Amino acid sequence: MYYEIKYDGFRCLLYIDEEEIDLYSRNLISLRTGFPEIVKEATRIQNEYNEDLPILLDGELCVLESDIRASFSQIQKRGRLKNIEKIQQHTLLSPVTYLVFDLLVIGGKPLKSETYINRKQQLQSWMNKMSYPTVNHDFQTSIQWIPPQSDGESLFNQVKSKKGEGIVAKRKNSLWISGKRTPNWLKVKRLFRGFFIVTGFDEGNGYVHIAVIKDKKLEQIGLFSHGLEGKDREALIQIVQNNQKGRKGTLIKVSPGICVELEFLELYNMQLRHPRFVQFRLDIHWEDCTWEALQTQMDS
Repeated sequence: MYYEIKYDGFRCLLYIDEEEIDLYSRNLISLRTGFPEIVKEATRIQNEYNEDLPILLDGELCVLESDIRASFSQIQKRGRLKNIEKIQQHTLLSPVTYLVFDLLVIGGKPLKSETYINRKQQLQSWMNKMSYPTVNHDFQTSIQWIPPQSDGESLFNQVKSKKGEGIVAKRKNSLWISGKRTPNWLKVKRLFRGFFIVTGFDEGNGYVHIAVIKDKKLEQIGLFSHGLEGKDREALIQIVQNNQKGRKGTLIKVSPGICVELEFLELYNMQLRHPRFVQFRLDIHWEDCTWEALQTQMDS
Protein backbone atom coordinates (compact mmCIF):
# COMPACT_ATOMS: atom_id res chain seq x y z
CA MET A 1 0.00 0.00 0.00
CA TYR A 2 0.92 3.61 -0.60
CA TYR A 3 -0.75 6.55 1.09
CA GLU A 4 -1.67 10.07 0.03
CA ILE A 5 -3.12 13.03 1.91
CA LYS A 6 -6.78 13.60 1.01
CA TYR A 7 -7.71 17.23 0.43
CA ASP A 8 -11.20 18.72 0.69
CA GLY A 9 -11.98 20.06 -2.77
CA PHE A 10 -13.59 19.33 -6.14
CA ARG A 11 -12.45 16.15 -7.89
CA CYS A 12 -11.46 17.21 -11.39
CA LEU A 13 -9.90 15.96 -14.64
CA LEU A 14 -7.66 18.40 -16.54
CA TYR A 15 -7.37 17.77 -20.27
CA ILE A 16 -4.94 19.63 -22.53
CA ASP A 17 -4.20 19.11 -26.21
CA GLU A 18 -2.92 21.39 -28.98
CA GLU A 19 -6.30 23.09 -29.42
CA GLU A 20 -8.39 22.42 -26.29
CA ILE A 21 -8.17 22.92 -22.54
CA ASP A 22 -10.92 21.81 -20.20
CA LEU A 23 -11.63 20.91 -16.60
CA TYR A 24 -14.22 18.19 -15.99
CA SER A 25 -16.04 17.26 -12.81
CA ARG A 26 -16.59 13.63 -11.86
CA ASN A 27 -19.86 13.62 -13.84
CA LEU A 28 -18.13 15.28 -16.83
CA ILE A 29 -19.54 18.79 -16.35
CA SER A 30 -17.11 21.47 -17.56
CA LEU A 31 -15.60 23.61 -14.78
CA ARG A 32 -13.41 25.67 -17.11
CA THR A 33 -15.06 29.09 -16.67
CA GLY A 34 -14.98 28.91 -12.86
CA PHE A 35 -11.22 28.45 -12.45
CA PRO A 36 -9.32 30.72 -14.85
CA GLU A 37 -6.07 30.49 -12.86
CA ILE A 38 -5.86 26.78 -13.71
CA VAL A 39 -6.73 27.42 -17.36
CA LYS A 40 -4.00 30.10 -17.51
CA GLU A 41 -1.36 27.63 -16.31
CA ALA A 42 -2.71 24.96 -18.65
CA THR A 43 -2.35 27.43 -21.52
CA ARG A 44 1.34 27.78 -20.67
CA ILE A 45 1.70 24.01 -20.86
CA GLN A 46 -0.15 24.03 -24.16
CA ASN A 47 2.18 26.68 -25.62
CA GLU A 48 5.53 25.56 -24.20
CA TYR A 49 5.32 21.78 -23.78
CA ASN A 50 3.22 20.58 -26.71
CA GLU A 51 5.41 17.48 -27.10
CA ASP A 52 3.65 16.14 -23.99
CA LEU A 53 0.15 16.59 -25.44
CA PRO A 54 -2.50 15.36 -25.29
CA ILE A 55 -2.30 15.02 -21.50
CA LEU A 56 -4.99 14.05 -18.99
CA LEU A 57 -4.51 14.61 -15.26
CA ASP A 58 -6.67 13.57 -12.30
CA GLY A 59 -6.70 15.68 -9.17
CA GLU A 60 -8.48 17.99 -6.76
CA LEU A 61 -9.31 21.70 -7.08
CA CYS A 62 -8.55 23.16 -3.64
CA VAL A 63 -8.12 26.39 -1.73
CA LEU A 64 -5.16 25.51 0.46
CA GLU A 65 -4.96 26.59 4.10
CA SER A 66 -1.76 24.65 4.73
CA ASP A 67 0.26 21.83 3.20
CA ILE A 68 -2.15 19.42 4.93
CA ARG A 69 -5.53 21.13 4.87
CA ALA A 70 -7.80 22.71 2.26
CA SER A 71 -10.81 24.95 2.94
CA PHE A 72 -14.16 23.37 2.12
CA SER A 73 -16.02 26.67 2.59
CA GLN A 74 -13.74 28.57 0.21
CA ILE A 75 -13.89 26.02 -2.60
CA GLN A 76 -17.69 25.92 -2.19
CA LYS A 77 -17.84 29.71 -2.60
CA ARG A 78 -15.64 29.55 -5.68
CA GLY A 79 -17.78 26.80 -7.17
CA ARG A 80 -20.97 28.85 -6.78
CA LEU A 81 -19.64 31.95 -8.55
CA LYS A 82 -21.06 32.56 -12.04
CA ASN A 83 -20.19 36.21 -12.68
CA ILE A 84 -16.92 36.42 -14.65
CA GLU A 85 -15.80 39.63 -12.93
CA LYS A 86 -16.35 38.16 -9.46
CA ILE A 87 -14.55 34.97 -10.45
CA GLN A 88 -11.55 37.04 -11.54
CA GLN A 89 -11.60 38.93 -8.22
CA HIS A 90 -11.60 35.67 -6.29
CA THR A 91 -8.58 34.33 -8.16
CA LEU A 92 -6.72 36.89 -6.01
CA LEU A 93 -8.81 36.59 -2.83
CA SER A 94 -9.04 32.77 -2.74
CA PRO A 95 -6.73 31.34 -5.41
CA VAL A 96 -7.34 27.71 -6.32
CA THR A 97 -4.59 25.13 -6.65
CA TYR A 98 -5.00 22.01 -8.77
CA LEU A 99 -3.50 19.16 -6.74
CA VAL A 100 -2.67 16.33 -9.14
CA PHE A 101 -2.60 12.75 -7.87
CA ASP A 102 -2.77 10.74 -11.11
CA LEU A 103 -1.58 10.80 -14.72
CA LEU A 104 -3.96 9.11 -17.17
CA VAL A 105 -2.63 10.17 -20.59
CA ILE A 106 0.66 11.75 -21.67
CA GLY A 107 1.84 12.43 -25.20
CA GLY A 108 -1.38 10.76 -26.33
CA LYS A 109 -0.37 7.50 -24.61
CA PRO A 110 -3.10 6.07 -22.29
CA LEU A 111 -1.87 5.01 -18.85
CA LYS A 112 -5.14 3.86 -17.25
CA SER A 113 -4.23 0.20 -17.66
CA GLU A 114 -0.83 0.67 -16.01
CA THR A 115 -0.34 0.17 -12.28
CA TYR A 116 -0.72 2.97 -9.77
CA ILE A 117 2.97 3.02 -8.94
CA ASN A 118 3.98 3.20 -12.62
CA ARG A 119 1.56 6.05 -13.23
CA LYS A 120 2.83 7.84 -10.14
CA GLN A 121 6.46 7.50 -11.23
CA GLN A 122 5.64 8.99 -14.63
CA LEU A 123 3.65 11.76 -12.94
CA GLN A 124 6.60 12.59 -10.70
CA SER A 125 8.95 12.67 -13.68
CA TRP A 126 6.65 15.05 -15.56
CA MET A 127 6.09 17.27 -12.52
CA ASN A 128 9.86 17.55 -12.00
CA LYS A 129 10.27 18.48 -15.66
CA MET A 130 7.65 21.20 -15.23
CA SER A 131 9.19 22.36 -11.91
CA TYR A 132 5.85 21.83 -10.17
CA PRO A 133 6.30 21.19 -6.44
CA THR A 134 4.67 18.67 -4.16
CA VAL A 135 1.87 20.34 -2.16
CA ASN A 136 3.26 23.57 -0.73
CA HIS A 137 0.97 26.26 0.66
CA ASP A 138 3.68 28.93 0.51
CA PHE A 139 4.72 28.15 -3.06
CA GLN A 140 2.18 29.98 -5.20
CA THR A 141 1.89 27.65 -8.18
CA SER A 142 -1.53 26.85 -9.65
CA ILE A 143 -0.57 23.21 -10.30
CA GLN A 144 1.08 21.03 -7.67
CA TRP A 145 1.12 17.29 -7.03
CA ILE A 146 0.40 14.89 -4.19
CA PRO A 147 3.28 12.47 -3.49
CA PRO A 148 2.80 8.88 -2.27
CA GLN A 149 4.15 7.83 1.11
CA SER A 150 4.82 4.36 2.48
CA ASP A 151 4.16 5.01 6.20
CA GLY A 152 0.39 5.38 6.45
CA GLU A 153 0.24 5.56 10.25
CA SER A 154 2.75 8.40 10.44
CA LEU A 155 0.99 10.28 7.64
CA PHE A 156 -2.44 9.87 9.25
CA ASN A 157 -1.12 11.13 12.60
CA GLN A 158 0.32 14.15 10.83
CA VAL A 159 -3.03 14.82 9.16
CA LYS A 160 -4.89 14.45 12.48
CA SER A 161 -2.56 16.84 14.29
CA LYS A 162 -3.10 19.52 11.63
CA LYS A 163 -6.86 18.86 11.22
CA GLY A 164 -6.66 17.67 7.64
CA GLU A 165 -9.45 15.66 6.04
CA GLY A 166 -7.75 12.26 5.99
CA ILE A 167 -5.67 9.99 3.79
CA VAL A 168 -6.25 7.62 0.88
CA ALA A 169 -4.66 4.16 0.86
CA LYS A 170 -3.90 2.87 -2.65
CA ARG A 171 -2.65 -0.54 -3.74
CA LYS A 172 0.55 -0.12 -5.71
CA ASN A 173 -0.66 -2.46 -8.48
CA SER A 174 -4.16 -0.94 -8.77
CA LEU A 175 -5.50 0.35 -12.07
CA TRP A 176 -7.44 3.58 -12.61
CA ILE A 177 -11.17 2.80 -12.84
CA SER A 178 -13.61 5.52 -13.87
CA GLY A 179 -16.67 6.31 -11.77
CA LYS A 180 -16.52 3.26 -9.50
CA ARG A 181 -15.76 2.71 -5.85
CA THR A 182 -12.96 0.21 -5.56
CA PRO A 183 -11.35 -1.61 -2.61
CA ASN A 184 -7.99 -0.72 -4.19
CA TRP A 185 -8.45 2.90 -3.07
CA LEU A 186 -9.61 3.30 0.54
CA LYS A 187 -10.39 6.65 2.20
CA VAL A 188 -9.48 6.98 5.87
CA LYS A 189 -11.04 10.17 7.22
CA ARG A 190 -9.97 12.08 10.30
CA LEU A 191 -13.13 12.47 12.38
CA PHE A 192 -14.02 14.56 15.40
CA ARG A 193 -16.34 13.48 18.19
CA GLY A 194 -18.75 15.51 20.28
CA PHE A 195 -21.84 15.40 22.52
CA PHE A 196 -25.17 16.80 21.29
CA ILE A 197 -28.75 17.36 22.44
CA VAL A 198 -31.59 15.71 20.51
CA THR A 199 -34.28 18.29 19.73
CA GLY A 200 -36.48 16.39 17.30
CA PHE A 201 -37.08 13.49 14.92
CA ASP A 202 -38.47 13.83 11.40
CA GLU A 203 -40.81 10.94 10.64
CA GLY A 204 -40.76 11.90 6.97
CA ASN A 205 -37.06 11.41 6.25
CA GLY A 206 -35.80 9.65 9.38
CA TYR A 207 -33.34 12.38 10.40
CA VAL A 208 -32.64 13.35 14.00
CA HIS A 209 -32.28 17.08 14.77
CA ILE A 210 -29.54 18.08 17.23
CA ALA A 211 -28.28 21.17 19.03
CA VAL A 212 -25.73 22.51 21.49
CA ILE A 213 -26.07 25.33 24.02
CA LYS A 214 -24.53 28.57 22.80
CA ASP A 215 -24.96 31.89 24.61
CA LYS A 216 -27.47 30.18 26.91
CA LYS A 217 -29.71 29.20 23.98
CA LEU A 218 -30.19 26.03 21.96
CA GLU A 219 -28.24 26.33 18.72
CA GLN A 220 -29.37 23.91 16.03
CA ILE A 221 -26.22 22.37 14.63
CA GLY A 222 -27.35 19.71 12.21
CA LEU A 223 -29.15 16.48 11.42
CA PHE A 224 -28.03 12.87 11.44
CA SER A 225 -29.29 9.46 10.46
CA HIS A 226 -26.21 7.41 9.57
CA GLY A 227 -25.13 4.91 12.19
CA LEU A 228 -28.47 4.96 14.02
CA GLU A 229 -29.82 1.49 13.35
CA GLY A 230 -31.78 -1.40 14.84
CA LYS A 231 -32.62 -1.17 18.54
CA ASP A 232 -30.92 2.22 18.94
CA ARG A 233 -33.16 3.76 16.26
CA GLU A 234 -36.27 2.09 17.69
CA ALA A 235 -35.41 3.30 21.20
CA LEU A 236 -34.85 6.89 20.07
CA ILE A 237 -38.09 7.01 18.10
CA GLN A 238 -40.01 5.60 21.09
CA ILE A 239 -38.47 8.15 23.48
CA VAL A 240 -39.19 11.03 21.12
CA GLN A 241 -42.79 9.96 20.53
CA ASN A 242 -43.41 9.53 24.27
CA ASN A 243 -41.89 12.93 25.15
CA GLN A 244 -42.94 15.14 22.25
CA LYS A 245 -43.69 18.78 23.04
CA GLY A 246 -45.11 19.62 19.64
CA ARG A 247 -45.05 18.98 15.91
CA LYS A 248 -44.21 20.88 12.76
CA GLY A 249 -45.33 18.81 9.81
CA THR A 250 -43.53 15.47 10.11
CA LEU A 251 -41.04 16.85 12.67
CA ILE A 252 -41.63 15.73 16.25
CA LYS A 253 -40.11 18.25 18.69
CA VAL A 254 -38.79 17.29 22.11
CA SER A 255 -37.50 19.22 25.11
CA PRO A 256 -33.77 18.90 25.92
CA GLY A 257 -32.92 15.69 27.73
CA ILE A 258 -31.52 13.09 25.33
CA CYS A 259 -27.78 13.29 24.65
CA VAL A 260 -25.90 11.48 21.90
CA GLU A 261 -22.27 11.12 20.89
CA LEU A 262 -21.54 11.65 17.18
CA GLU A 263 -18.57 11.46 14.84
CA PHE A 264 -18.30 14.16 12.18
CA LEU A 265 -15.86 15.52 9.63
CA GLU A 266 -16.00 19.22 10.52
CA LEU A 267 -18.20 22.21 11.28
CA TYR A 268 -19.24 24.27 8.26
CA ASN A 269 -21.48 27.32 8.68
CA MET A 270 -22.44 26.10 12.15
CA GLN A 271 -23.55 22.74 10.80
CA LEU A 272 -21.93 19.32 11.20
CA ARG A 273 -20.56 17.72 8.02
CA HIS A 274 -21.07 13.96 7.65
CA PRO A 275 -22.29 13.27 11.22
CA ARG A 276 -22.66 9.64 12.30
CA PHE A 277 -24.24 8.20 15.44
CA VAL A 278 -21.83 6.56 17.90
CA GLN A 279 -23.90 5.99 21.05
CA PHE A 280 -26.38 7.41 23.51
CA ARG A 281 -24.70 9.24 26.39
CA LEU A 282 -26.91 8.70 29.41
CA ASP A 283 -24.01 9.81 31.61
CA ILE A 284 -23.98 13.31 30.06
CA HIS A 285 -26.42 15.98 31.23
CA TRP A 286 -27.89 17.98 28.36
CA GLU A 287 -26.76 21.26 29.92
CA ASP A 288 -23.15 20.10 29.49
CA CYS A 289 -23.54 19.85 25.70
CA THR A 290 -22.26 23.35 25.09
CA TRP A 291 -20.56 25.10 22.19
CA GLU A 292 -17.48 25.62 24.40
CA ALA A 293 -17.33 21.90 25.26
CA LEU A 294 -17.58 21.02 21.55
CA GLN A 295 -14.66 23.32 20.74
CA THR A 296 -12.61 21.70 23.50
CA GLN A 297 -13.45 18.21 22.19
CA MET A 298 -12.39 19.22 18.66
CA ASP A 299 -9.09 20.67 19.92
CA SER A 300 -8.18 17.61 21.99
